[in-house]
Amino acid sequence: MVDGRRGTLLALSLWLVVAPCATPARADATREYQLKAAFIHHFAQFIEWPAGTFSDEKTPIILATLGTDPFDGELDRVVAGKTIGGRRVVVKHFPRAAEVQQCQLLFVGSASDEQLPPALQKLGPAGVLTVGETDRFVDSGGIIRFYQEDNRVRFEINQEAAARARLRISAKLLRLAKPHT
Repeated sequence: MVDGRRGTLLALSLWLVVAPCATPARADATREYQLKAAFIHHFAQFIEWPAGTFSDEKTPIILATLGTDPFDGELDRVVAGKTIGGRRVVVKHFPRAAEVQQCQLLFVGSASDEQLPPALQKLGPAGVLTVGETDRFVDSGGIIRFYQEDNRVRFEINQEAAARARLRISAKLLRLAKPHT
């Protein structure tokens, strides 16, 4: 899944550079989550999951949200009909950590940040790329955190958390991210 993604990487790079996104107005918040939805889809293209993550070659890649869906359906629209590495991409929404089921990517919005630890405990230690947006997300064991800088959506990656999850992140994606320190 990591190789052959130059066009995707270029698109992701351009969004990082040219996609301004201030947060006060509703229109700006909508634009912010449109960008984040596109990023999430692209993140999944640059990840290698550990052996045994998928039961067979037809098992879909499941992108999930925890808590209220801040994307307001945008993540579903972005991935509709898409595949990654020949696998269908499916979106699921889990209202609470107790309802979380198997997925390969779990987005935890700011309103649900406190549910990350119980969700990770339920899912197990390996094979889930966690993405969030609060200041403490990566310090709490999350892997990728969105943040705002110069009115643009940026992201940082916690490579130690990715290693604990046995996920391999493409060097191309790592170069675009701010490393977690």
